[in-house]
Amino acid sequence: MSSLIMMHLHQRSSGVLVVAIEKPYQVISTNRKPYQVISTNRKPYQVISTNRKPYQVISTNRKPYQVISTNRKPYQMISTNRKPYQVISTNRKPHQVISTNRKPHQMISTNRKPY
Repeated sequence: MSSLIMMHLHQRSSGVLVVAIEKPYQVISTNRKPYQVISTNRKPYQVISTNRKPYQVISTNRKPYQVISTNRKPYQMISTNRKPYQVISTNRKPHQVISTNRKPHQMISTNRKPY
């Protein structure tokens, strides 16, 4: 029993969690934070994230919520900016935003809907 406990502690200290389930939400995570996820699923919320913050997301999905983000804030979609709300988005949905501004809420938007 002591060897099993030591083995468990060693795996836990390595910070590696691998889950290979054959359901549509299968997740493989080697991150050290609870919400960092690497997923090769085929559903619209598949996420690949190597970030160190819980909501940083890189997604190669083909659904309207596909997100590529190297930002440090949770909702920056495609952004190389240094402010939390600066967004560059090439999406085709009504929330697409292109912004090269340096202030958090300054936006250049080609959207057709008010929201």
